[in-house]
Amino acid sequence: MPDRLCYADAVKLLGGSGSALVTALDYGDVESPDAVESTTAIGVVSADLALSTTNALTRVWPASSDPAGESDLERAYDECVTVILSSRPDEDAHTRTAYLARLPRQLAADRERLSPGFRSQVRERLEPFLTPVRPLVRGWADEAFGDL
Repeated sequence: MPDRLCYADAVKLLGGSGSALVTALDYGDVESPDAVESTTAIGVVSADLALSTTNALTRVWPASSDPAGESDLERAYDECVTVILSSRPDEDAHTRTAYLARLPRQLAADRERLSPGFRSQVRERLEPFLTPVRPLVRGWADEAFGDL
């Protein structure tokens, strides 16, 4: 599997339909039997922009696939983390952690395209949520941020 996937590649890998991607984002790779519904979790980026976590996550993939779009890539990651952190109430850390656990692998793949300063800011925002995650996710985070 390639390190970088665009939305169309992800759809193909998941069976050729956008609904398969939504299902994978809502229920895939969670450790709890409780559904994690990222399509209904809405976070506010600015006064003019609110996104579902599914939308924010899928914005990262095309930005990651564009070799010329480093500023777009940083903006996509920044918006994605902002949306995830603001998408659920404070007491719902489990769901936020499940959403954030989807980012370190892609961050590791994009490490060379993201500035150290930006990666440091992302690490500070993610760190409180990385402790309770599986070792594999922790490994990706170490790869994404290990040189900082």
